[in-house]
Amino acid sequence: MLEICAQFFHHLNSSGVLYCHWKSNRNLEMSLAGKTDLDLLVDPASRQLFEQSLAFFGMKRLDAPPGKAFPGLEDYLGFDYATGALIHLHVHYALVMGEKFIKNHRLPLERLFFNHLVLSPQGIWIPCPELELIVLVLRAHMKTDLASLVKLRIKESLGEPYNPFPDHILQELLELTGNSDLEKARDIYRESDLPLAPELIFDFIRDVRGGTLRAGALLRGKARILFGLRGYARENIPASYVKYAVQYLRRLPLMPRYSPKKTVSGGGRVFALVGADGAGKSSLVQDLDRWLSWKVQTRRVYLGIPKDGVVHAGFALARRLAGLGLRPWAGALEALLWLVVARRRRAVSLRASRLAAAGEIVLSDRFPMEEFNCMPLPMDGPRLGNSGSRFADLEASLYRQLARPDRILVLKADLEALRKRKADLPLEAHLQKVRAVNAIAEKGNTLAVDAMRGYQEVLLDVKRLVWRALSGDDATAAYLNAPSSVPTVRGEAAGIASAPC
Repeated sequence: MLEICAQFFHHLNSSGVLYCHWKSNRNLEMSLAGKTDLDLLVDPASRQLFEQSLAFFGMKRLDAPPGKAFPGLEDYLGFDYATGALIHLHVHYALVMGEKFIKNHRLPLERLFFNHLVLSPQGIWIPCPELELIVLVLRAHMKTDLASLVKLRIKESLGEPYNPFPDHILQELLELTGNSDLEKARDIYRESDLPLAPELIFDFIRDVRGGTLRAGALLRGKARILFGLRGYARENIPASYVKYAVQYLRRLPLMPRYSPKKTVSGGGRVFALVGADGAGKSSLVQDLDRWLSWKVQTRRVYLGIPKDGVVHAGFALARRLAGLGLRPWAGALEALLWLVVARRRRAVSLRASRLAAAGEIVLSDRFPMEEFNCMPLPMDGPRLGNSGSRFADLEASLYRQLARPDRILVLKADLEALRKRKADLPLEAHLQKVRAVNAIAEKGNTLAVDAMRGYQEVLLDVKRLVWRALSGDDATAAYLNAPSSVPTVRGEAAGIASAPC
């Protein structure tokens, strides 16, 4: 279990927050290790205490993309200070379920859950297996689509086995049926007051246990369940399937780009990594992208000299002209090319700022810092100098218009260490870059990172700095500065200890 999970759930339990991890508890260990989502059902009466806990632990609210936003469901991202791992919380204040893109049924079962809780070996409140089994049967019927039913019928006619459910659903069904007392399950089902005949649930359980589930029975069961629960539908069935079709079509390969990832509520951030050659900028950007894009829409941008063939061909031509003695032509061409570079850098920086404003996280490899402008050949900066020429003035104006990142992480290391990592750069040029980078002072949103350490240590340090910026330095200071001393608060919902069935 990640340390943040151990402390967060201990905090919830001590604070009297009425909650439970309501589904997929066979995967609870994986969820607590940050490898899959945590699905928490929270009593609305405990919402204020719960949100205080989220804020204390620096959990960051995420916004779901179109087609994945449902009432009573919120998403949060948390950060484990010790390992740099992320956790993703699906927070349910109401039970909304159904097929993907739709989730058309809101079932009033929250109180039933809180009346039948048990404490997991990890110290997390979960529903007793009988209740989890009942709800999983309903979820399995609702999630099964027409294509799966047709495949099941075809396989039956061919005498071949076929599982109409995702493998994890089938494994959950089998485990829960083996761990449940069916008489107790019948009593809990009667307590639910759902307008469905009990045999819809328990005949299905019998068929799953015996491996005798048939397409016809599953189709009839799905129809009867949807019809019986029509009073709990958020929209009528035709309207819900129109929505399903629209969301399905949006995700087809030939449709305009659609991102299924979540965005940061209130706006994302732009992070730039700056350092001399060998400091690890590109590797860190790549690993940060993998880390964050697990759940959040993340983009990578590059603010070095553009790597496309046109720019490089232009500079090659300028060198060729100079070699032929045509220095005025070569100089004019180079000036135009440096203006092209400046314009592209400005465009990339402004686009990064717009993406962050829309909730995305943007990772920039390099950023033209003013501190580099005094170098003989400024690193990622203006190259036409202060000649007062029209080209130089225009270039300087373009660099002044760059959108500054929210955080600039400056990777500092000495020349000897960097030469061991990257020795193909001329020594004098490398030395100038190292001196320029190491001279940058920490101020405002410019932060120094000791890049002399091992890569994994540097990566963890950078992740911590990124997370502070995402979740808010003040809000997370208590947890991030003292992750082992978590205070608790008391609330009116402190009766959770009496909840187990």
